[in-house]
Amino acid sequence: DNELNGYTLMNELSVIGQGSGYAATYSPEVLEFVGKPTVGSVTKYLNASQNSGFHLVGNPYSAAIDVDEFFSDNSSISSIAIWDDGGASGGSQQSGTFIQVNSMGSITATSNLNENTFNGNIGTGQGFFVETAGDISVTFQEDQRVYGENGDGHFFRYSGPKSIKLSLGNGEVEKQTLIALDDEASSGYDIQKDAVLRKSGLPVEMYSIAGGDLLAIQTIAPD
Repeated sequence: DNELNGYTLMNELSVIGQGSGYAATYSPEVLEFVGKPTVGSVTKYLNASQNSGFHLVGNPYSAAIDVDEFFSDNSSISSIAIWDDGGASGGSQQSGTFIQVNSMGSITATSNLNENTFNGNIGTGQGFFVETAGDISVTFQEDQRVYGENGDGHFFRYSGPKSIKLSLGNGEVEKQTLIALDDEASSGYDIQKDAVLRKSGLPVEMYSIAGGDLLAIQTIAPD
């Protein structure tokens, strides 16, 4: 059986698809990928009935991509979630968790109070989940690319619309939720303005509630 909780298992003979995302555990510090760099646009069809509307895709380019440009080119994608291992691959005891991002801002949960912030770019080869409400095609375009933005040290920094970020922690673990203001926000769920909570596995969760949905990012009208 090559299916496991919505994932398809791969081996050394598998071909890495353009725009596809992959999750892996490994012990070597250096991984080798062989092939030609991707040029031109890349489009992937996503079926909303699979994986509860969350799909793992990946930046196909040899440069980082700007998340705002990605959302601009993909108006049917509500939010993205990027896995951060919290240093676990380096042998620490930190817990991994998701950075959740939409057009209104970003939040993360941190272990040992990691102070890095999202920089608004998705690194080369970085896999990430996209949240969709219907069957769509996700498109990567060359004009989404940015240069010199692949450093790990500023992986989380982001500036965006007016918002307040709330944090809850115990000195070792911290979880965040974001409330943003936008005149066009409705009282319901808004694509690219709200983001459904992706639970982190940490002992702390923080979220807002709208219409029965647990939201990591919620946008409300100022009035």
